[in-house]
Amino acid sequence: MLVQLRESMSLRSPFFVTTVLIVCAIGWLAFEVPRGILTNTDELFTAERSREMLLLGRSVVHFNFEPSFSKPPLQYWLTSFTLLRIMNSALAVRVWPLLFGALTAMAFAWLIFLLEPNRPWLVPIGVAILISSPLFLTEVCRALLDSGLMFFATLSIVFTQLARTRPVWWLGVAVAAWLGMLQKIPLIFLIWAIIIAVRISSPTQRSSLRSFWLPVSVALAVLLVCTWPAIQFFKFHRSISEITGLNELTARVHNVADRPYLEIPLRMNLAWIGFGTIALVAPVVLLFRITKTEASRELSILCLVLIGSAIVFNLRSVRYLVPIVPCLCVLTALLLQSLLDRSRRIRIGVVIVAVLFFVVDVVEAKLKIDSRRKDAADEQLVAEKLGAIQRPGVKTAIIGAGESNGVLYQSFYLFHGNLHYPVASCSSVQGGRDLPDAPAVGVCASRELPLLREKYRNLVVVFERGPFICWRAD
Repeated sequence: MLVQLRESMSLRSPFFVTTVLIVCAIGWLAFEVPRGILTNTDELFTAERSREMLLLGRSVVHFNFEPSFSKPPLQYWLTSFTLLRIMNSALAVRVWPLLFGALTAMAFAWLIFLLEPNRPWLVPIGVAILISSPLFLTEVCRALLDSGLMFFATLSIVFTQLARTRPVWWLGVAVAAWLGMLQKIPLIFLIWAIIIAVRISSPTQRSSLRSFWLPVSVALAVLLVCTWPAIQFFKFHRSISEITGLNELTARVHNVADRPYLEIPLRMNLAWIGFGTIALVAPVVLLFRITKTEASRELSILCLVLIGSAIVFNLRSVRYLVPIVPCLCVLTALLLQSLLDRSRRIRIGVVIVAVLFFVVDVVEAKLKIDSRRKDAADEQLVAEKLGAIQRPGVKTAIIGAGESNGVLYQSFYLFHGNLHYPVASCSSVQGGRDLPDAPAVGVCASRELPLLREKYRNLVVVFERGPFICWRAD
């Protein structure tokens, strides 16, 4: 009886610490999420596509009142529901990434427990590394699609671990692959293929693939993933590359020479100062260790292949590694655990360094979250005024959108102005040649006003706030 009580307490304590860590991290982010208005371009894309679903229906993704095929609809579906029910627009748009972050932390804890069930304290160690990572904290409080993809990728890896002993869990991988594709891109198919290839190469793991559930799951996943593109194809008769986003990927591949190679690993060390370097080194160290488990070998190869692919294709942002940040944290926790098993002196040094890295990463994340908030209250008022004067049949122009000392992007005005008709972005460097004919309404910076008066003789300044002007030309 006493032995059973001790075993129960040994499991409850790590579980309690893990729960406290997750609740504290998500609770802190819940206070950060509503602060500041939406100004980031990618966040505004999410917000505006979701808002237009409320106006035009949820069967198609729209942007600027035109069908948009660059991203799938899952997060836009979800956000369109919260936009109706939450007054704070920043909270309404960012609440889903925050929820995905909480679910990712829980799936991450489950994954570590599956990998090392005899080391329960490894779970809170890994969770501490994850929730202190600036790549995790800054992404789950922004209205982007990466946090959702990170959750579905982590969940799919959990299911692949469960499928070692119960192949029926391959069905869970299929569902996660489908949801991941509806969220952003079919990355989970690549993760799935890498894991199967690693297990085929291992004589001890090859037998776990001999189940009819695996081909059934692959067929189900392919069927589910093709459903949404097929609906769009037959409805709009656009090209397959446009509907699936392959044209965007092709354009980025063609431009790989425009950026320095090794940009992602270099930026990762800057974006994750504490544990970032260890996270990059951990897959290599664990892969070539003499004493390694099949699971750690599998995750190491997975991370190295995806990081190597990002380097080969010279992807432009470290954000593309966000879906595998939990895997990197798992490997980092395993590497730290191996150091904690050594002498007392090494153990004390590892604990001190880990606590220091934890603090550094949290502070870095806080600074980045604060630095991304931009004071755009004046421009928000101008956007609201533009929405009030917009009329059917009257063209709407945003002059100098996104230019230096100009106004913000058209997505800002579409969303914050609650516009009901499309807008046109006009460059100030064109000298008025691309301005629409009257009648027209629009916004511009005050320095653009002389240019507009040359184009429109009866221009009226409807509203002015700071350096931003809302105008009308009858």
